[in-house]
Amino acid sequence: MNDLAIIQKQLQTHSGITIQSLNELELYKNKFFLYRGNIVLVYIRDQYSNSKNKKHREYKYHITNCKTLLEMANNDRFDRYVISTRIDGYFLINLRDVETHKLIKKGVVEHLNVCKNCLLKLGYRGYKNHKEDKNIYHNFNFNDFLKENYTFFKQQPKYNNFNAPQDEYTKDFEQISYSFRAINDWRCSNCGIGLENNKEFLDTHHINGIKSDNNLTNLECLCVCCHANKYLHDHMKKSKKYATFINKLMKGGKTK
Repeated sequence: MNDLAIIQKQLQTHSGITIQSLNELELYKNKFFLYRGNIVLVYIRDQYSNSKNKKHREYKYHITNCKTLLEMANNDRFDRYVISTRIDGYFLINLRDVETHKLIKKGVVEHLNVCKNCLLKLGYRGYKNHKEDKNIYHNFNFNDFLKENYTFFKQQPKYNNFNAPQDEYTKDFEQISYSFRAINDWRCSNCGIGLENNKEFLDTHHINGIKSDNNLTNLECLCVCCHANKYLHDHMKKSKKYATFINKLMKGGKTK
């Protein structure tokens, strides 16, 4: 078995580990990610589904430092990513309800597509336009990409995607949230609106997007409106809670 065949066999596992910053990764020849000298792919393990129509957001896996990853990092959302050594397009994910955030399925193996912005940055096989170069996107195979850009890599580390923290609230989060909002005098840290008499409309927001990270530096006291305006939180604007807050409190001026 030659070196490339050995590497390909190693990459078929579900290996992976949580990462907190792009600085942990090395960009080899400005093409693909290395972690401690080993080639890896980057993706979001905890994904969200709409239980009503059984559809979930189309998450991608990343092969290079594209504008999507930079945007997530700049908005303190990079902690949601994990790295994987799997190259067949299938990844271990957890499915959660987009409205309730409750776990629907845990440890599901699903197929993901490559990020189009990664292909664009690399100019892979002449990829220049998301609309015109659909065939390049749909036919992308990381195994072929590896062959075309092959260099010998060391043996992969034996990590498991389950090492990543679960993207769910801790059992004591309700008490933590109450205490945190009380310390902040039931006031939104962004717009300053007081909600002491309407506590249910004041949220505790996790800045990095990891619901299990209750470090005080990762928490932010926000009214429903400001919370919904945060990066990747537009879905909140469709909730009854948001509509009630806007129509009955904001417009009616019933805040303290």
